[in-house]
Amino acid sequence: MASIAGAVVCQDASVHRGLFAFLVTVAVLASCGGRSTPETRNSDSAVGHDSVMPFAERVATGGVSYDDTITEGRESIQAFWSALYPATYGVAFREISVVEGMRPGDEVECDSVVLSYRDVKDTVRYCPDDDAVVFDDGQLFPDLYERFGPLGVGAVLAGTWGKAIQSRAGLSESDLPSGTLALQVDCFAGAWVGHAASDPSWTANDAPGALDAALAGYLTVRDRSVAPQSGAHVSAFDRVGAFGDGLDGGVASCTAYADPTSAPVASMLPSERAAVVDGETLDHAVEELADELNMYWQSSIPGFEPIVTLRGVDRIERGACSDPGITATLAAPVAYCETLHGVVYDESFLDAGAVVIGKGALAAWLGDAWARAAAVALGFTVGDDARGAAFDCLNGAWAGDAFSGRRTDVALGLGTADLDAVAASIPVTQRLHAGSSDASSFDRIEVFRAGFHAIADDASTPADACARFR
Repeated sequence: MASIAGAVVCQDASVHRGLFAFLVTVAVLASCGGRSTPETRNSDSAVGHDSVMPFAERVATGGVSYDDTITEGRESIQAFWSALYPATYGVAFREISVVEGMRPGDEVECDSVVLSYRDVKDTVRYCPDDDAVVFDDGQLFPDLYERFGPLGVGAVLAGTWGKAIQSRAGLSESDLPSGTLALQVDCFAGAWVGHAASDPSWTANDAPGALDAALAGYLTVRDRSVAPQSGAHVSAFDRVGAFGDGLDGGVASCTAYADPTSAPVASMLPSERAAVVDGETLDHAVEELADELNMYWQSSIPGFEPIVTLRGVDRIERGACSDPGITATLAAPVAYCETLHGVVYDESFLDAGAVVIGKGALAAWLGDAWARAAAVALGFTVGDDARGAAFDCLNGAWAGDAFSGRRTDVALGLGTADLDAVAASIPVTQRLHAGSSDASSFDRIEVFRAGFHAIADDASTPADACARFR
């Protein structure tokens, strides 16, 4: 397996693209569609796209424009449910009545309330009384297109239709917990994405990195649908699992969520805003995290030598992680150099990622470098595949301790909402990973989660928690 966040060991790194066997993309919220008379956009019209992912290749669009993405995605999802809804629920599928993108100055009625663009900004909504989908067409969806490509936008679109399916099937008014309903939406979206990924009409679906970028988009845009009722949101870890159910088992696996005896139990987290690097320099944030990581691993591994050599560079390339004469093949945001026992990081990558995704992503990317140093200190001498899993597990172990609340000396300013950012950091850097395995982002999140819960729930030691991945 590759490592959790794109950090690589200098001596034996090689770039690869993971095998996307279990994931394609995920429905984030509930979303979207296009205007009845779409306004043509070009790549320069999207908001802030150059500052979003300077650290990774721009996701190829396959010539599918933003407007075509909205139109084709909408048509594909409608056709998907027109074919499957009758077989699933025994009646014909009724298409969504209104799909409305909003921009500054626009207003729309949603369940007897007039919404302005400000009300919809950065969100998507399904209005059951009006059978309408409204979404931010001024910033959110153009940004999703620029950052995560057509398939990422399509996944978010599919989430909206999932809410409409629940409304039509009477599930929205059932006794199912709100968290279970939210997970079923993700499952429905995964089922559509599994269908769309093999659709030859969307050539962008085959673009390198399209699937991981879409998953990153899903995790970056949090599900807000549960918060108004309960003040909580579903864990990103659970949402990835629900999406995988749909991707693997199709709509049939999602309908099982309506059975209380078989439905997954959602982990509900406080609906906080993820911390961002705001008002502090990146160097300060890196130093703060380095102090915390050194403290944890010194207390967990006898004789662990703290990492004190930190080097920020404009871009990590071949040889950048080491002094002249030490070879390294790197294409990652953070690197642990075993020979120097030091860490090099791409400043523009970390700076943009911490702002766009959240400080939890910065913690995970740096945490991976320390996990590699911890693996060396623990004497993990295994093959590349298992060792990569050990990195992910050890990084999860540190995160589990940091988020458990057991230690009073953790001063990172991170909350439970930042776990979403931690999870989002994995697929963002999946294509930049080095290693010989074909582990998918889905697999890697599960390994990270295993380490996280072993420490957070059971107070195990990192060596014991991750011994099976040695």
